[in-house]
Amino acid sequence: MGVLKNRDGSFLHDGNHNGNGNGNGKKSASYTRTVLARREQKYLSERARVNRLALWSIILSATPLAIPLVILIVNPEDAGPAAAFIMLSVAPPIGSIGAVVLGHIAQTQIKSKFERGRILAIAAVVVGYTVIAPWVAHWVLTAYRG
Repeated sequence: MGVLKNRDGSFLHDGNHNGNGNGNGKKSASYTRTVLARREQKYLSERARVNRLALWSIILSATPLAIPLVILIVNPEDAGPAAAFIMLSVAPPIGSIGAVVLGHIAQTQIKSKFERGRILAIAAVVVGYTVIAPWVAHWVLTAYRG
């Protein structure tokens, strides 16, 4: 066996070099495997982080659903027809379109960079399309009738 290198370039000796304090000057092969496994696990855990676009996409997908509820809960008396119209007809597609776009970009990045957050990105895309579809249908039917 020879000398092994860590990812950072430092040397990890394989048992034929440097002592472990027990007097015989050798490290066991199982010790070396354990150290390598721990360092590899640490590297993978640092590498496999949640994709930030997936987080933002799920946040954006929730905001169109939350904005009208917050307005109605916080101040139902002052929420006039104009405010209700704006919040129910303009705000939902803005967040949902952003959620769909960011969700699709996040899915591509997750595949290429081996990151976590695939379920978040998929959920954001599904919620985004679920909010956009009735909104588009409403405006198409309104334009067709009028």
